Amino acid sequence: MIIPILTDKSTRLMEMRQYTFQVSPKMRKPDLRRYLEQRFQVKVLAVRKSRPNRMIVRLAESIDLLAYASEKSN
Repeated sequence: MIIPILTDKSTRLMEMRQYTFQVSPKMRKPDLRRYLEQRFQVKVLAVRKSRPNRMIVRLAESIDLLAYASEKSN
């Protein structure tokens, strides 16, 4: 389970190409890195855990998370 988090803070982080995701408790940083690189064809520069079940990912280029979020909800 990987769900983008869209809050005021996460939106400000997007301007710096940092994206916040809610992830399953069993997901590790390398798993999220691999998923995002395959799904969006982007280079992941860093992954850090912000709190339980949330990770912040820094990318080399921007992605359209809003399109991804609406795709996941359908």
